[in-house]
Amino acid sequence: MICHTYGGERTPILALVADGTHLTIADGPTLPLEEHLRFARRLVDGAAAYLAAVEHYAAARVDLTKAA
Repeated sequence: MICHTYGGERTPILALVADGTHLTIADGPTLPLEEHLRFARRLVDGAAAYLAAVEHYAAARVDLTKAA
């Protein structure tokens, strides 16, 4: 994951690269700053929920392995 920053000249660009999959998140130049902030906060919330789900999945897999 790479966050390209531009020192206050423009909003950052977030680039996700994993196993051949590439996703770039950039804004439209006319999007209000409040919308950027709202989106960034929702992105953090979504990433935290994803992490919790993966940790839950991993714990369940470990429990299944121990039970076998």
